[in-house]
Amino acid sequence: MVVGSEVKLKLVLLRSVPDEGSGSSFGRGEQDGIGVEASISCFLSWFCTLLSSLSEAMAAESPKSIYDFTVKDMKENDVTLSSYRGKVLLIVNVASKCGLTHSNYKELNVVYEKYKDQGFEILAFPCNQFMSQEPGSNEEIQEVACTIFKAEFPIFDKIEVNGKNAAPLYKFLKSQQGGILGDAIKWNFTKFLVNKNGKVVDRYAPTTSPLKIEVILYTFTEVLNSKLTLFPNINKLNCSLAERYSEIVGSMSMFKFFVYVLCW
Repeated sequence: MVVGSEVKLKLVLLRSVPDEGSGSSFGRGEQDGIGVEASISCFLSWFCTLLSSLSEAMAAESPKSIYDFTVKDMKENDVTLSSYRGKVLLIVNVASKCGLTHSNYKELNVVYEKYKDQGFEILAFPCNQFMSQEPGSNEEIQEVACTIFKAEFPIFDKIEVNGKNAAPLYKFLKSQQGGILGDAIKWNFTKFLVNKNGKVVDRYAPTTSPLKIEVILYTFTEVLNSKLTLFPNINKLNCSLAERYSEIVGSMSMFKFFVYVLCW
């Protein structure tokens, strides 16, 4: 489409060049004017076509949700994230030799065991970009995660989360939920919460305990029947509020708790 317009533009430019044997200067000027006008018209048409084509290409390539991505599992097989459609997801970059490793794996296991049958999944992505705290092979990483820490949730292929070689999924996650002082992942065990429609709705610091996210998951899965998109702003509760909600849940019925949330 664009090539054809370029050819037309070149033909018009050639036709606009005055012939040495042409008539009066007035005739030549008139021909020049017509040629320039036609050239401009053709150029504008070509330029608009180019912009339209670029716009369509960008729209087609721009991911709208995590379901547009394919990742690798520990055996480097392709896994389309659309297979998790309809589930609430917690996506975490993990490491085996970090000071946060033991507590995070332990608490992730607790949350996963409690909600895995209610439309919830944890997706863990090993990363060695932070003080080289995930240096092992996929087999070694799986040994640590699944044998030592008893993780039952999916562990994927090792990736990079920052820089030019960052995994496309993580570029998307960071674009949807930026962090403090820039969008870059700051450390191991940064967590992203994704709703059942594949939209990234929140981001948690590495030091945020998975158990402090639990009250939010509890609300979404049990009170709202996993319909995370009904009240997307509820996941913005800070840690102190989340702790207060945890105390309230233990002392009142779910109906009263739901009314309390709406009236807060």
